Amino acid sequence: MNFNDLKYKGIVLYALIFIATMTFFFTLKKQVIGLEISTFQNSLVILGLVFFSVFLTVQFVNKHLCDLDEKLRYRLNKSDESIKNITRENEALSENIVIKSMLNEELKNEISYCETILNNLPELILVTDVTNQVVYSNNQGEKFLKHKKNMTASTQRFFNKELHLNKNEELLNSNMDCIEFQNQAFHFQKQLFDLNKRKYILTIGEDKEALNLVNQKLVKTVDQLKSADADLNLTNHKFNQLLDFISNLEDIKKIEINSFLIKVFNFLFTLIDLSDCGSVYIFENGLVKFLSAKGHDIDLLKKITIYQEDFCFSYQEGVTVTKKIINMSKEYFKKQIVEASLEIKETLSFPIMLNNSVFGVMSLDMTIASTEHFSKEDIQIAQPIEKLINVIINIVNQKEKNIKFTDDILNSFMELLSIHSQKLYRHSKNVGDHSRDFAEFLKFDDEKVNEAYWSGLMHDLGFLAIPKEDMMGSIASETFYEAHVTDAFNVMSEIKGLENVAMNILCHHENYDGSGYPNGRKGDEIPMISQIIALINYYDYSIYIKNDSFKTFFKALEEKRNTAFESKLIDQLIEWVKENENI
Repeated sequence: MNFNDLKYKGIVLYALIFIATMTFFFTLKKQVIGLEISTFQNSLVILGLVFFSVFLTVQFVNKHLCDLDEKLRYRLNKSDESIKNITRENEALSENIVIKSMLNEELKNEISYCETILNNLPELILVTDVTNQVVYSNNQGEKFLKHKKNMTASTQRFFNKELHLNKNEELLNSNMDCIEFQNQAFHFQKQLFDLNKRKYILTIGEDKEALNLVNQKLVKTVDQLKSADADLNLTNHKFNQLLDFISNLEDIKKIEINSFLIKVFNFLFTLIDLSDCGSVYIFENGLVKFLSAKGHDIDLLKKITIYQEDFCFSYQEGVTVTKKIINMSKEYFKKQIVEASLEIKETLSFPIMLNNSVFGVMSLDMTIASTEHFSKEDIQIAQPIEKLINVIINIVNQKEKNIKFTDDILNSFMELLSIHSQKLYRHSKNVGDHSRDFAEFLKFDDEKVNEAYWSGLMHDLGFLAIPKEDMMGSIASETFYEAHVTDAFNVMSEIKGLENVAMNILCHHENYDGSGYPNGRKGDEIPMISQIIALINYYDYSIYIKNDSFKTFFKALEEKRNTAFESKLIDQLIEWVKENENI
């Protein structure tokens, strides 16, 4: 029931109820009650019946309106669900369309790729239907056809149309799937296949003359590849040699730059077979200094005075090959260079860079008697060696600079200690030297050995804060001025690169059991080098200041096991002392 139906039914219902109640009222009035009712009373009764009719009608309409509302809500919910389902279906459809578009694009790419392959094949390829209409032909096939859609022969190449038609007919009418036959210089193969319930014939033709030419080219190409493979194997072998050389280099911390350059030069000379001679030289104090040479007279080369600015041949470009490099020499040294050198036709060289400046040059020479030339492979082999040299010497140089800078600073402090107190100076030097030796005995690396040496030298630097006249007795009892460790720490920690040395000095009066100063550290909280300095400090004080016997010293050490010093470190010190003092 819709709203319009409900409206009309409500009106009809109202009329029926009103008529029925009025009829009932008048019948009751005349026949049953038999009373006379005034006009006013009669009007009130009629009005009441009207309201009663309206009330019943409203109840009826309200009930059906509620039903309609429920049905409407139900239909709206159904509609919402339908809309959501349609939306989901549309989204899924959109995704499918996108996927299909992507697949179509991929399919087009695949078809294009397949056509590219088929068109580059030397074979003739045709696909014909049962009516002998050409469905597909590659580029080679089109050369045989006058028209792309039929099998009419082209004037460019011989094509026996009748023979092909007969073979097609034979294949279609027989139980065979494949037929092979000859047509002049061509060998043809026809194959029957079904596609979408339709029969098609695939024809593949091979031109034997063209194949022979291709085979000849292939044989030639294979020979070239074999030659290239042999060259590649040789290059790979050389790179393997280079890797072996790099892996066998000594610890970078132990490298000395000049000897390292000579070692690399000797290796490079053996690695590049075409080199007949060569040299390696550096620039020092504005002059050329030859380190080593092969073929040339190194003794004569070392005697020649050559200024750096006259011996730089555009060495900023990496590995280069230069023709007749001696001709580029200045007149004042050219004669001496010619006398000391073999006659050079070609030079492969590269600069040795240090701090972005040319530090030296490594060069390999080919004599005038050689008929060869340095190749790209030779340059490729030299390039990683150039980079290796430059990286290593820059690291070593920086390390040497840091060590020299540190030594200069510490020597300055030692001069101050010497002026302040000769006894303090001798004690500090002893502790530094013995700490270094003991660290070497414990097999510390070079960096830690240097750290132990520097820490030992500077361990009493804080005593510079005590007036010279008050220094008497301070060595015999370092608790005289406990702040000497913090004073030294405050000075050393401000020097970049000596932060560890500062911490070692701060902790060298800490005891293993935590009873020391300034912070009461214990056990592994105390740096190992601080523990070494503490032991060596006690050793030097006992043996060289108090003049105790070794027996007395060893006995005193026993009393300090795991209190002042770690027990294992005491054993190692005793072993070192006995070895060092020949006890």
